[in-house]
Amino acid sequence: MNRKNSGFTLLEMAVVLFIAGALFAATLTPLRVQLESRARRATEVILEQSVEGLYGFALAFARLPCPDAEQSSNGREDRLGTRACLTNEGFLPYVDLGVPGYDAWGNRVRYRVTAATSLSPGSGANFAATDDGICRSDDGDLDLCEMGDVEIRTRGDNPATPLAEGEFDFVQANAVPAVVLSHGANGYGAVSQQGRPRARVPARNRDESENVDSDAVFYARIYAADQSPCNDDENESVAMCEFDDILRWLSPTILNNRLVSAGQLP
Repeated sequence: MNRKNSGFTLLEMAVVLFIAGALFAATLTPLRVQLESRARRATEVILEQSVEGLYGFALAFARLPCPDAEQSSNGREDRLGTRACLTNEGFLPYVDLGVPGYDAWGNRVRYRVTAATSLSPGSGANFAATDDGICRSDDGDLDLCEMGDVEIRTRGDNPATPLAEGEFDFVQANAVPAVVLSHGANGYGAVSQQGRPRARVPARNRDESENVDSDAVFYARIYAADQSPCNDDENESVAMCEFDDILRWLSPTILNNRLVSAGQLP
């Protein structure tokens, strides 16, 4: 008497496992995208809180705070005397501001301010020193004549041409007093909560490289996934390189308006 085997054959098991694996893999990509999108939104909130904290600090002390230098990295501003900073670019002094100091990926929020970095600044813009009562653009303190030295650039359509473009390089904001930024999910150029440097920015990612080169020019543009080939230039035939940095900055006009309204500036 023959008995039929009611179990699965090896072939049937292989087919079931293949289908299950394919279904599982299909759910991973949208889940990863959803999680990254959620982290970006959380980081945007953190950066917006940082900007409000900087405005609040200016209203309380009639100046902007110095950055937390990378060598100290204790969440507090590092000053030289009363009118200069140890550095004009470092980390957000989140302890002094009472705001989060890390993005959603556990990396320190970067902060650059227009400030003197010498005990005898002499002249030049300096938002980290209180007003001396004289309104001049080069007297080294925060007043209505002061101009920030940070420039924010982006890429998009060139209104001077009839063509629809997406990689035209132009200034989005200038004379900016200060900027805060997160290096995004890829973490290129970032420093972790524990003080460990993340991976360096790939050489081809020119726009992200601009955000870690310690000068006053920064790029804020739309998100772009990693792809090859790519090039961060105005060649529309080649896609732009990966970019996931998130930036927020202080508006010079809003800062002046709030300082005047609070009676900190005449």
